[in-house]
Amino acid sequence: MDAILPILIRWSGVFMSVLLLLISCISTATAGVTRYEKKMSKDDDPEHYIMRNALSGVFIGFSILLLGCVVEIFIGWLALKGDQQRQLITIAAEILIGLVTGLIYFFMQRKALCERVFVEGDKIRYQGSFGKPEITSFDQIRTVKKEGADDAVHAKSLTIRPEEGGRFKVSNTMSNYIKFAEKIDRDVKLPDLTKKRGRKSAPDTDEEDTED
Repeated sequence: MDAILPILIRWSGVFMSVLLLLISCISTATAGVTRYEKKMSKDDDPEHYIMRNALSGVFIGFSILLLGCVVEIFIGWLALKGDQQRQLITIAAEILIGLVTGLIYFFMQRKALCERVFVEGDKIRYQGSFGKPEITSFDQIRTVKKEGADDAVHAKSLTIRPEEGGRFKVSNTMSNYIKFAEKIDRDVKLPDLTKKRGRKSAPDTDEEDTED
């Protein structure tokens, strides 16, 4: 135990980070999204396109993971000179840091590399970071929530709710967002959902006074 403890103090958190890094890479590689993307990439129709998130999310997530490893090594080095109770607490803290930073990287990588919106004319195929794709069309959109602007083109994001249920969100940082937003503004005609229910109309001021 005395020989294993220093190794655990130094590397337990790093081991957790590397383990989650491998799990994340394997999970993303086996997601199967690329097969549909390869099929779409061969389509020259301008009405057929793919919306992707920026790859910067992968690098940001990896930077967080790497920073966690540095912190884990540093606090492990400090704990080597402490008593056994402090060392055990340090091991738990390193594992927790590795778990948190590893999960952050995992979700950011999946969002950047797996979340897609495939548009084929009127058909929309949304593939989230996890789970099966949702297939709908522009004429089946029930509501569109626009964040930051009244029109879709200048909005920060659009939350789409199809008639069949469920919802998905597209951000203005995604590729081909303008093309998608222009079609929303042009073809998706929805009622004004911002009006308050039960609001009474103003009284008719032109009504004649019938009293004597």
